[in-house]
Amino acid sequence: MKERILRVVIAAGLMGLPHVAVGGPGTCQIVDKPLDHLYEVGVSYTPPSRFEGYEKSDMLELDVDWPFGYIKDFGGGVIDFDLVIQDILFLDSAGLDLPNQLGKVAVDSGFTLRNSSGTAVQIRLKPGIYTDLDEIDSDSFHLPVSFAMIRAFTPNLSGEVGLEVRPGFERLFMPIIGLAWKISEDVRLDAGLPHSRFLLALTPELKTYLAFDWENTSFQLADSGGSDENTLTLEDVQAYWGVQYTVSDILQFKGEIGNVFNRSVEFGSATDNQIDIQDSLFVRFAIGAPF
Repeated sequence: MKERILRVVIAAGLMGLPHVAVGGPGTCQIVDKPLDHLYEVGVSYTPPSRFEGYEKSDMLELDVDWPFGYIKDFGGGVIDFDLVIQDILFLDSAGLDLPNQLGKVAVDSGFTLRNSSGTAVQIRLKPGIYTDLDEIDSDSFHLPVSFAMIRAFTPNLSGEVGLEVRPGFERLFMPIIGLAWKISEDVRLDAGLPHSRFLLALTPELKTYLAFDWENTSFQLADSGGSDENTLTLEDVQAYWGVQYTVSDILQFKGEIGNVFNRSVEFGSATDNQIDIQDSLFVRFAIGAPF
């Protein structure tokens, strides 16, 4: 298994597996959190939902997550790299002249510097293209950046607080608040914003979880000329239940079902351009390789 992982981990300097502490005095449940997968490819579907004042459209989303790189001992800290791809397809225009699709291709990279007292600072950059994919140019490129302070209160309990700054997005600031608690070897809680998850390992191969995600992303539309009035922002909150089953050391499946609510689509930055979207059920299926 280790040899297989080493073949896919790409580091600019040193190549190797992330060190994951398992309960020693220097353990931080945020910094040392085990990775969920080597890679994951998923597809989700949201049934037709009404856009307030307009018609209905269903949505299909394709996503890829690949934590492809890790560098140890860089400037006294560590750097990680994660390739994130998202393709959102509107299967109907809803009488609103929606784009056919919206896409994101970004590298989520972080630098983490920690000390022996249990504190750490983490800076993350998410350079990438955020666009309707009809035309990709320099206006499609954005660089969200975040800064977080992390503290390990005990080997099993850690917290963080920070802020993400996103120039060019409708919502410039996103909060980062989190509490990670390893309740036992089989139970874990990650509570906070914008993501939360409560996970229970029923067996070494079978896990189930409840999760909460708050998403807000702006995409540049074609022929925008860099104007923020030619962006489209999708915002929603997802609450869902999932099951993850590991078939072997190279294959795992994941299924999720839940509700997506507080949904809206907004053209430009004017509040009167915001259109609410009906709450809806959604389902997601993903395939990947376990870490």
